[in-house]
Amino acid sequence: MNPLNVVKRIATVPRDLVDIAKAIPVLWSSGVLGAQDGPQALGKLVLDFCRWGFTSARQLETSAFSSGNRIALIDDDGELTYSQLRDDVRAIARTLYCKGIDKNSRIALMARNSRGFLYTLVPKGLIGYNTYLFNVGSSPKQLLDSLKEHKIDMLFIDEEFESRLPEDFDDIEVVLTWTQDGKRLPHRDWAHISELIDDAPNEKAVKFPLRPRQGRIVLMSSGTSGTPKGVVLHEPRFPVALVSSILSSGPWKPRMRMQMTASMFHVWGWACINLCLATRATIITQRVFEPEVVMRTIEKHKVQGVLTSAVFMKAMVELPDVQKYDVSSVQFLTNAGNALTVNLVEKIHDLFGPILSNIYGSTEVTAVSVAKPEDLVANPLCAGHTPHGTITKILDEAGNEVKDGEIGIIHARNAMTLVGYANKRDKITYRHGLVDLGDLGYRDEGGRLQVLGRNNDMIIVGGENVYPMSVIDCLTSMPGISDVYCKGVEDDKTFQRIAAYVVREESPAGLALTENSVQEWVRQNLAEHSVPRDVHWLAELPRNATGKVVARELPSAT
Repeated sequence: MNPLNVVKRIATVPRDLVDIAKAIPVLWSSGVLGAQDGPQALGKLVLDFCRWGFTSARQLETSAFSSGNRIALIDDDGELTYSQLRDDVRAIARTLYCKGIDKNSRIALMARNSRGFLYTLVPKGLIGYNTYLFNVGSSPKQLLDSLKEHKIDMLFIDEEFESRLPEDFDDIEVVLTWTQDGKRLPHRDWAHISELIDDAPNEKAVKFPLRPRQGRIVLMSSGTSGTPKGVVLHEPRFPVALVSSILSSGPWKPRMRMQMTASMFHVWGWACINLCLATRATIITQRVFEPEVVMRTIEKHKVQGVLTSAVFMKAMVELPDVQKYDVSSVQFLTNAGNALTVNLVEKIHDLFGPILSNIYGSTEVTAVSVAKPEDLVANPLCAGHTPHGTITKILDEAGNEVKDGEIGIIHARNAMTLVGYANKRDKITYRHGLVDLGDLGYRDEGGRLQVLGRNNDMIIVGGENVYPMSVIDCLTSMPGISDVYCKGVEDDKTFQRIAAYVVREESPAGLALTENSVQEWVRQNLAEHSVPRDVHWLAELPRNATGKVVARELPSAT
């Protein structure tokens, strides 16, 4: 080991100890340490942690020991207790192990929120294979290219996506994680995941490694700009400081009922799976998001926490007669993955009360800042404070740290920072050992991070900086607008201008919208250089499965 690296690591020990000391109370009260279940449960946690680390398998094994009869999952196919989920996961792990799947194997998963997703992800911790979480929005070409590029040994996939593979596809073994009738497809020689459970060898016949060497988690991007890139992460050893900061964003307690609309294949969804299993929560989820279904679910199951993204919350709070749903059981909502707007935060507060928190981050670094409910009450657009265990700095183009109030590029690092990318074409940009997130931001007078948008999204109009997110936020509050996206386009006079892509509401206000009225609204609320040059009317914005707008699918400006 490089002596300089050893010195640097030793220098961080005091800070690490402080972060751990701050984390313990949160980990205790949330149930992650299992202290509420007695000394036997705590002993089991220690033993499981020594064997499997902070993996989904460890979370499930420990929770099944103390809360085996508790409902772990409610999905479209029914309910599973912690004991049932653990037994099924063990059975699948035995089948895979007997197939020769081990620490060197590469298993890809392309599935929506369901037990099939957990059945594929969680066994990894028991036998250690590398897991590739594919974005469900991947095109047939992207899917095939990714399977080949990453040398995938086995693919688990929902029936919904089987048509994205050729009819004669037999390059690798494929397993169906979900089908409409819960059986094999008549035209494909692919096993259903239930067969891996039913046909599993006897538990006594298979011995898993005592301490399996954990393969990596590779989270595939949506490929909005072309070929998906794979972000390589280690299974977390025990990122206590980071975990405690996420848990402190809402009043997490043991055995809560959680509505999870966050996509499990996304970094936020993956984090939620681990936290829910670690706190012995009941995960309630649906394969396909439907706002009415989610609201009825919250009411029926007296949901206490909602783990979601802004695009989903927007659809929920804008339902007709939304006040008819009883949401009094909800103690917190946590957003990640999509930026909030002032208008949306106000609507959420009107319906649920001031219990919304926001986590800003990236797949490369996970959580970079956490805005608690009181932060969003004070400033609905803030990204919050840097969590324990994370270093966040705002640097200028030369790599110098800027003063509070000055705009720069956000850089960060923590225990969950990516190892690298899964291919050679994508490169990480580091400055001072921190990852360049590619977002512009600044710290306000309260020390809270403010994110302005992507560095390459900022445009210069006649010498003035314009951030598309500021125009988006302005227009979301305009009566008659249901959805909106803004970006920079070329302009003969000023080199660049803003273009707005607007979805009208089905209302008199929506029908009355014109290009002039949209431009005038911005003119009355922002500076002249922020006024859109073009206004495009769309039936809907092209969004991927995590709710992000796919800009390349927008019509070209004229």
